[in-house]
Amino acid sequence: MSTERENTVAESTAIDYFAWRGEDDAAFDALFSSLRRRGFGACAECLVSLRFADDFEEGDEPLSLESVRGFVKLMDIFQDLGEPMLGRFSAGTLSVEWRIADDKLLLVEPLGGDAASFALIGPSLTADADGFRLNGRGKIAEVIHALRKHGIDKWRDA
Repeated sequence: MSTERENTVAESTAIDYFAWRGEDDAAFDALFSSLRRRGFGACAECLVSLRFADDFEEGDEPLSLESVRGFVKLMDIFQDLGEPMLGRFSAGTLSVEWRIADDKLLLVEPLGGDAASFALIGPSLTADADGFRLNGRGKIAEVIHALRKHGIDKWRDA
């Protein structure tokens, strides 16, 4: 039979257990859940691992919530490319890589604040060249527009 004191201790322990969760935790959880619902469970699990990784080097930043938000925006548009490989730069931003074939590589770094940088190696748009390279930086909407202009969202179809 439990006493009032035991109940109070149990309640305070439960509250303390969740005290480590910060304001960003709910936002991260919502983004991870969104990816899982859309069939990108492997990406969500990789992001959880990157978020709680303990192999930081001195000076490395933790995973950026803004970078993950940018990644989810990219996945809304480029979902047909499949699940990318994910990594974390020392600044806490994501490294998002789609490698479709030897001549189709897209690397994007959602920077936060609705900005992203990208590097693209793709097949040539003309018959007289081996391929092309393109890189840039801008607002995520601008980056998406530039990449769509080069047919990136159709790479798996080709």
